[in-house]
Amino acid sequence: MADTPATEAENVTSDRTATCDGVRPAGHDGVRPAGHDGVRPAGHDGVRPEGHDGVRPEGHDGVRPAGHDGVRPAGHDGVWSEAHDGVRSAVRAYVSAVCAGDPEAVRAAFRPDAHMWGYLGRQLVSAPIEAFCQVVAAETGERAWTRTYTFVIRSIEVSGEVAVAVLDERGYQGEDFTNHFSLVREDGVWRIAGKTFFRRDAD
Repeated sequence: MADTPATEAENVTSDRTATCDGVRPAGHDGVRPAGHDGVRPAGHDGVRPEGHDGVRPEGHDGVRPAGHDGVRPAGHDGVWSEAHDGVRSAVRAYVSAVCAGDPEAVRAAFRPDAHMWGYLGRQLVSAPIEAFCQVVAAETGERAWTRTYTFVIRSIEVSGEVAVAVLDERGYQGEDFTNHFSLVREDGVWRIAGKTFFRRDAD
């Protein structure tokens, strides 16, 4: 696709954005700046300095800093896991699919029986996910909105074979949305089972 790819914010507490590979842009001196949470910047090798115990330092809020995609660990024990990586990949697959305007890729990100609920202004929407695929398929042309579209995976929480994730989008088809996804892992694959969303209107 010729359009500029979507960018993902590095941290929900920061207005900096990262490229699609999830790496924060360096400053003029080549050093990545610290976030608002007080996390020390990475060294020239891209690794955050460790404390005396070999553990990456925590921010002022006592929470370990976000990873390269800006998502803080959300397991019950505060530890990032392979399951979190799987959920993150599933959410990013959704983002890639809608940016590409690919309804088949959107279907692949969801379970076949997935449903969505949400608000467009004051209008409550309740529909099978196929209705959203039709919205994606109906959009033709260059999709100029993708040039300024950004997103943040605000949080991920995993409990066994189920998970929840929150995705904030800015500029999706010219609108800003917050999406809450419920995900299920089946046969080792994470897919979205339900989507609830809210369009953040100016009023």
